[in-house]
Amino acid sequence: MISVSSNIDPMVILLAEDDEDDYLFFKEATNECSTNVDLRWVKNGEEALNYLLRRNSFKDPELSPTPKLIFLDIKMPVKSGLDVVPEVKQNPMTNKIPVIMVTTSNNERDVIKAYENGANSYINKPQGIDQLQEFKNIIKNFWSPLVLFP
Repeated sequence: MISVSSNIDPMVILLAEDDEDDYLFFKEATNECSTNVDLRWVKNGEEALNYLLRRNSFKDPELSPTPKLIFLDIKMPVKSGLDVVPEVKQNPMTNKIPVIMVTTSNNERDVIKAYENGANSYINKPQGIDQLQEFKNIIKNFWSPLVLFP
């Protein structure tokens, strides 16, 4: 586990995910990576954009701090993750935040569209206990200690 001093601001991660079980899994996985993670959860693409662009109930930056990383599900109600990515990447307020698409889709068109729209990575949601552990290890060993965020 990464040891982080308590006087450092937590790393804010935004998760746009409509499934509560997947949210709980992400919460557990990010908590295993670091004791200093602040996981923010929105349930659809429109809420993700409202959060990122400080609209509606997310206007207060104290209540909705800018994330360092975005996990974005592709298939969500209201607005899909594939529709959110270009808006994130075209906006100067958000275009430097890494976006990781997380989905159950193996559809090659989804993968291509995600990258064409500006996604930084595309990860399949884990299926089964072995893949769950592997996914946690990927987050823990790659995204936490190695990547520098803008």
